[in-house]
Amino acid sequence: SSTPPLEIREEAARAARLSDHLAGKERLVISLAVERGMTQAGIARYTGISVGSVKSHSRRGLRKLRWMLDTGGDPSMRRWSRSSPEPGNRPGSDARPAN
Repeated sequence: SSTPPLEIREEAARAARLSDHLAGKERLVISLAVERGMTQAGIARYTGISVGSVKSHSRRGLRKLRWMLDTGGDPSMRRWSRSSPEPGNRPGSDARPAN
């Protein structure tokens, strides 16, 4: 197989670095899926987390990563904490993260 273009490799490396700033379960399910190629059902069996929760953690984590990549969001200055909702889902917030 061919090597992905430089731009894709750089964005993947940046996403990997930014994933360190996700909440623990978000980071865990994404890393198991990406690094080990595990399915959501496999992650659920491996971790003991329900499949529905694996899906929720995965979606939330991917949306946060996309937001950081799209906006150049500095994770040290992020507008959410690990225990608060993702950007755009806070009560009274008009901001919406990119899909």
